[in-house]
Amino acid sequence: MPDPAANPPLGGETSWHWQVLHFDGIDSTNRYVLDEARAGAPAGLVAVADHQTAGRGRLGRSWEAAPGSSLLVSVLLRQQAGAAVSEDSKVPGLDGAKTVALGSL
Repeated sequence: MPDPAANPPLGGETSWHWQVLHFDGIDSTNRYVLDEARAGAPAGLVAVADHQTAGRGRLGRSWEAAPGSSLLVSVLLRQQAGAAVSEDSKVPGLDGAKTVALGSL
């Protein structure tokens, strides 16, 4: 497993570090990251897979892709308590992605 302390901070005022985990195959990168989030994993956890057998898309849809044909990745982000997000710093589509990922917590 990668050493999170060896990764540089993501920048800004956060203390996040990237921890990128690669899986040849996994049931779902989203499920993995949600399970880790529930267990208290810090922000910056990234799960990348070459293939997933039970991927989850938006609105409860399955996410299927042939092995090696797609970028299959989930990222754990945590907003600091009381932190405001300016409109200028928002990533297009991220609000929807957070809703999908956090709606299952």
